[in-house]
Amino acid sequence: MVHPTLGFEGQEVNPTGMIRLPIHFGDKLKAKTLEVDFLVVDVPTAYNVILGRPTLHKVKAVVAPYLFQL
Repeated sequence: MVHPTLGFEGQEVNPTGMIRLPIHFGDKLKAKTLEVDFLVVDVPTAYNVILGRPTLHKVKAVVAPYLFQL
């Protein structure tokens, strides 16, 4: 069952479905393939896919914001 979620501007978005896809992370030396569930939505956006925290945690990813010095 797929429930409504919030869009980028706070509007309610009704997903059209869900799909499970195998995603390959890493390179030849350190690689991992996971089956990841994605919500399918019809929303105009520049993003093709957004990975959530559970997936990033499974692949032990570190999200680091760009830091610069003025």
